Amino acid sequence: MIFKYWSLTEGEIINISTNYPYSGYDEVFTSQGTAFVELFSSSEFTQTTPLQAGWNMISFMVEPENMDMINIVQPLIDQDLLYKILDEAGGTVFHLPFPPPNGQWANTIGNMACTEGYYIKVNDNCDMSATGTMGNLPMQIDLVAGWNMIGYPCADPADAMNVVQPLIDAGVLYKVIDENGGTIFHLPFPPPNGQWANTIGDFQSGEGYYIKVSENATLIINEPAKGDQFIGNPDQQPLQHFIPAFHNNPFMPMHIVLNVNELLNEGDEVAVFDGEICVGAGVYQENQENIIIITCSADDLETEIVDGYITGNNFQVSVWDQQTNQTINNTDISLISGDEIFSELGTGIYLLDELTTRIDNCYENNFSISILPNPVNDHAVISYTAPSSGKLTLKICDIFGSTITNINEMQIVEGKHFEDFNVKDLHTGYYLLKYTYNTSNSKTQGYIKFIIIK
Repeated sequence: MIFKYWSLTEGEIINISTNYPYSGYDEVFTSQGTAFVELFSSSEFTQTTPLQAGWNMISFMVEPENMDMINIVQPLIDQDLLYKILDEAGGTVFHLPFPPPNGQWANTIGNMACTEGYYIKVNDNCDMSATGTMGNLPMQIDLVAGWNMIGYPCADPADAMNVVQPLIDAGVLYKVIDENGGTIFHLPFPPPNGQWANTIGDFQSGEGYYIKVSENATLIINEPAKGDQFIGNPDQQPLQHFIPAFHNNPFMPMHIVLNVNELLNEGDEVAVFDGEICVGAGVYQENQENIIIITCSADDLETEIVDGYITGNNFQVSVWDQQTNQTINNTDISLISGDEIFSELGTGIYLLDELTTRIDNCYENNFSISILPNPVNDHAVISYTAPSSGKLTLKICDIFGSTITNINEMQIVEGKHFEDFNVKDLHTGYYLLKYTYNTSNSKTQGYIKFIIIK
């Protein structure tokens, strides 16, 4: 008896082996007989992953006969395309300059594994192929507390949030990052419990992912259910004004989340700078949470130029107003949670405090405003100076920018003014005073943070 097997995804599988585990059953064709047969099959599948010049994160869904990492990437070495590979434990594949004259390639990773993700740097756009048998699903991936690099050993995509939902439910997931800087992490708004954001979209075959957990955990990767794909559009609009220093995928990406609090319009751009270097930028797309997530690239020390942030440096945020074509540098922002300085794979969540735009570039906008005293006990005085007549709106907001109460909306004249306000109905905590000052040729709006202590 000869058995053949056909798979919808792999076609005909030729290598079929048989086993007849029970005596007394037929092992050849017999009239009115009965055969009890165990079938074993294996098929080879070639997985091809496109790579961009620079850093990529990859994984494997096939297990080659020879699983040595150098054997798998040898075609890239032969074409002078491979620069380096890193795994989560610090293992590496790279070229040593000794022994002379040509040196040699070193491999401290050893064998590849379908559970693992790998950081790979290539010198030019290319494809990497691996041929072997498909890894068995479901697949268990053991995670250690802190950062891991995981593989996605499936042929079909799956909503990334659904894949890691068990880790969220267990309260151990901190963050996930893909090679493009897409991410899954928890936002502290809207209050009271916040929400999880997914800018990765789907986990994809051939891609690797950074994942941080708060304690040792296990992630089970199952075959994706039909239709289990991300619904939405995680892609960003193309930039028109700011030009980040890095090309293609970011290196060791950090995320700056900015709550813009209605200070930006659709199509405005936000950029993050380390000194004079733009390390990340994005286009604001209106959303219910009023946030924009900027992916910032670290400096790749193995390039000749500085093309990203330096860990430990402070950062500045600039905004480009597409309607007026004006750039507002060093905008005022306040930390809500997370990192205050550049940190590899870090997250900083900030509030945009103030943004001044002028229709007439020659107009000197000398509007100023303050709260005294600060901290506030039961009442305070808002002091403001207007350079000309205009309309002033004052509101008290929570730390996320949501309006609690309106203080005043009035026409004012040039000069210094004072406004009393009572906080007896507010509890101890942090608040924002939102002000909007409009004249015939300018608009100034922003926030002042103040504290109530009772």
